[in-house]
Amino acid sequence: MNTNIEKKLDLLADDGKWNKIIEMIEQIPEAERSWETIGRYVRALNNNNQAEQAIEVSLQYSEQGANDPLWHYRYGYALWRLSCMDEATAALLRAKELAGNDSELAGWADGLLDFINSAKRAAKSNALRRAAFVSRDPNAPPFEGFDFSDFWDDCEYAREEYIGAPASEKMFAKAEKALGYKLPESYKWLMRQHNGGMPLKTGFLADVPACWLEDCVAITGIMGVDPAKTYSIIGDLGSKFMIKEWGYPDIGVAICDCPSAGHDMIFLDYRACGPEGEPEVVHIGQESDYEITWLADDFESFVRGLVEEEDDDEIEPDREVKKHTDNYSYATTVKHENSISVCFYIEHDKVLAIGEKMSAINEEACMNGYNWEAFFNYYLPKYAPDITDGMDTDPEAGMYVAYYSLSPENEARAEKFVKTITGLVENEEELYRIIREESEEIEWD
Repeated sequence: MNTNIEKKLDLLADDGKWNKIIEMIEQIPEAERSWETIGRYVRALNNNNQAEQAIEVSLQYSEQGANDPLWHYRYGYALWRLSCMDEATAALLRAKELAGNDSELAGWADGLLDFINSAKRAAKSNALRRAAFVSRDPNAPPFEGFDFSDFWDDCEYAREEYIGAPASEKMFAKAEKALGYKLPESYKWLMRQHNGGMPLKTGFLADVPACWLEDCVAITGIMGVDPAKTYSIIGDLGSKFMIKEWGYPDIGVAICDCPSAGHDMIFLDYRACGPEGEPEVVHIGQESDYEITWLADDFESFVRGLVEEEDDDEIEPDREVKKHTDNYSYATTVKHENSISVCFYIEHDKVLAIGEKMSAINEEACMNGYNWEAFFNYYLPKYAPDITDGMDTDPEAGMYVAYYSLSPENEARAEKFVKTITGLVENEEELYRIIREESEEIEWD
């Protein structure tokens, strides 16, 4: 194939323009497509959420790809996107076997295999939990016998962002019309008592793949129906915003936000019951390709199941859930439609403490997002140059963000960057050494 076309395809891949790559390759007669071009085609289909077509194309060339590790990896990736976990595992193991000394490709396969194994464990655990679930009596009054005397945390932040004016039937009607779903009666009952807010008990026992809490999901608040509040189901950061702007699946109503600042959410799920029925409650993780995990059969059962994250007395003896500030992942990857980001949460308690020590060594090293960018601009080219390929950054005062166009190769780079950040934070003496010995080479903000 024309070398200029190949270069153009690679440039488009760097920009994450998968649709354009697909269009260009489909204009090339099949007989004239090189093996590399076919690989680019499957890769673009995978990254453009066309996994079924990626599998179809891969199988057309299964003989040619029998001993090609990249063919097996891309085929396994497509199978994973369609939740064909066993078949994906077999393909990825074959990719590793054929990879030989190609540690980068083996690393991609290992990353997906780890996620698949985590998802399998979570599915088994949640199936057992669901089988043991006892639904509430639908004829009983909402929250009968439940003690709300010590349920809400009416702090200043909750009053400003969550707690709305007393809920009225007009508010409920407006919300239901705007969202297109009938709200559960138990939710309406609770909102009449307290129109949104932040519970004191914020944990819910569940095994969620790629979640930063062990055996538990955490919420920040329960959204009310006052449109004047930021965290309302029809507020500025409500259900429609999360679906339209953050890419969450349109399966119902976003009901609770989480401490990850948008990277996971709790939804009322109307897929099984329809817009007029009683929705289930599910967790959706953006970082795990918007994977949906069942939590409870109904909203009331979900609220009744909330526990204090640090209270071991409310948790089964063999399932320890620590306070989320201890376990929150200060460095994570976030997948978007055409890109993948590395988010370094520099206001995490541990990172803040390290930043203060760095600043004490060198007062120029005031470790906000911009100076973490300055640090990585120096550190990565010297110690991990492969991470910087195709990387852009967008720091803020309270966060450092790096991002790449979405591809299997860049997913591996992003994961490696997270491991690099983690290695530095967990081995903080190396950070202090660099500040003492190499700080003059860093262009501080």
